[in-house]
Amino acid sequence: MRILRFFRFYSIFGKGEIDAKALLACRKNQAGLKKVSIERIRDEYAKIMLTPNVAKTVKIMHDNDILGYILPPAQHLDYLEKLITLVRKESLEESALRRLFILYMPDEKLADSFATRLKFSRKQKDLFVSLARYNPDISEFENKASLLTLLYKHGREFCEHKYIILCAVAGKTPKNFTKTIENIRTLEIPVFSLKGRDIIEAGVKDNRKIGTILSILEQMWMASAFSMSKEDLLSQVHGDLKRAE
Repeated sequence: MRILRFFRFYSIFGKGEIDAKALLACRKNQAGLKKVSIERIRDEYAKIMLTPNVAKTVKIMHDNDILGYILPPAQHLDYLEKLITLVRKESLEESALRRLFILYMPDEKLADSFATRLKFSRKQKDLFVSLARYNPDISEFENKASLLTLLYKHGREFCEHKYIILCAVAGKTPKNFTKTIENIRTLEIPVFSLKGRDIIEAGVKDNRKIGTILSILEQMWMASAFSMSKEDLLSQVHGDLKRAE
């Protein structure tokens, strides 16, 4: 772990070029990291992710194959720099997971592999993979109706991370950036009011069709910008039953 701490302290306190002798010692002894648990490696690497000069430090680590047995070479150091600049400018909370994601911009398969390899918690893995799986446009976050849909489907945490990542990758801060972040954090997320028992009480006796009908009604509700009431939805039950058959 001394090797990783060396890089963490360099990223926090280091000025100028990294000490050549110390770097050589890290390279010669890096095999010892394989004896350290993945959990400890993950936690120390997360600390490095939150240091001031992380992009420069990560590049040195990858150039010298430190942790190469776990992580591939960093792909998007430029995006990481843009993310750091944006987050600092807007006084947002830093996130090691968000920094790691933008460093690689993984597809769903690679994101799942990362999360498994680094033994993320279930919650962390779900978020990390979701950031790779779903790719809405920036404009969808800036329109209230479409933002409500994103919040309903994916939750606040996903929406905030994804919006910040998209803006950083685009290399620009939208004029309404602050307002959009506020909306992500404060808009009331719609709640789908129908349950299976409501469908049964509406006269559907075949339990095999309840899930399908609920799904159809939920889609109708979202398409109405969440404006359909419970009564409006229930009035559609028998029509949806015919479509489900």
